[in-house]
Amino acid sequence: SVARGLGYFSGATRYRRRHRVSGGRAGAAYAESGKNAEAIEAFLSVETPGAASPLALDATRRLAALYERDGRYLPAAERLERLSGLEDEGGRKADLLFRSAVLFSRGKDEERSRRAYVAASAVPDAPAPLRVLSLFRAGESSRSEGKEGEADAHYEAAVKLHREKGGAAPEIAGRALLLLAEARFREYLPMRIGPPLERTYGEKQRALERCAELYAEAARVGAAETAAAALHRIGEGLEEFRSAILGSPAPPDLTPAEKEEYLFLLEERAAPIEERAVDSYRNSVRQAVAADHFDPFVAKSRDRLRALRPALFGKRAEFAFPVLPVPDFVGITERRGP
Repeated sequence: SVARGLGYFSGATRYRRRHRVSGGRAGAAYAESGKNAEAIEAFLSVETPGAASPLALDATRRLAALYERDGRYLPAAERLERLSGLEDEGGRKADLLFRSAVLFSRGKDEERSRRAYVAASAVPDAPAPLRVLSLFRAGESSRSEGKEGEADAHYEAAVKLHREKGGAAPEIAGRALLLLAEARFREYLPMRIGPPLERTYGEKQRALERCAELYAEAARVGAAETAAAALHRIGEGLEEFRSAILGSPAPPDLTPAEKEEYLFLLEERAAPIEERAVDSYRNSVRQAVAADHFDPFVAKSRDRLRALRPALFGKRAEFAFPVLPVPDFVGITERRGP
């Protein structure tokens, strides 16, 4: 009876193997003829979750592609995630996790998308640019759901990894730095300067410096678009700081003469801040000219230069961007053509 039992077991195993082979062939044939539903059904009969056999793995790979083609992103993502767990090579493992994260996001499951992005970033021997990008994408996912603190943590992790890997992904790190700076800029803008003047002045100044440091690094490492936005924001922040100084109320107990002197001191303190704003706008336009790049932030910087220093940066419509004399940029107009 033992022998009969072993024979039965062996026969059943051969039957299942033949069944999987025939199911795999049927699935491939259906897939080639564009019959997605039939191909999926055939490969599901072959797939064994967690199995490492070539037939089961091939069925899982094919199902991932078929589900994605069919717009069924969650089962596609789940299979890519499953395949990543069976992969030993770091680059391939991280790539599968990254692709699964993209599909989880398309399937409106941002939580699993973030988990997969973070898992991809944690694969130690994966390419550093992919790891940095994965953290950045995790931040974008968090931000899409209004989780600003969580998003900032992912952006900070992306920048840290970029630095640790010797500047592995400058364009992505620049965008992360810009977004970190933007969050701090939103906190900076509503701050007011008023009595006690020195304290509120110092608080607002430090808040601006925290923004400006991030913007400046974003401009150094990021692409032309990032640099234009960062440099323009520095100029905007400085202009707003100048306005906050000039708009701060005078102490109520001053005499008319003392009030006049107080306003003069405010003007004296604000003047160099405006000059720094001009320098930042000028740098934004200068870098745009050097990179042959023009976008809305470059246009805004150009317009602020004209408003603040009309004698130097007045518009001359006969010139087209970027034909202009450096460093004064006289005659910048919107670029015509691509």
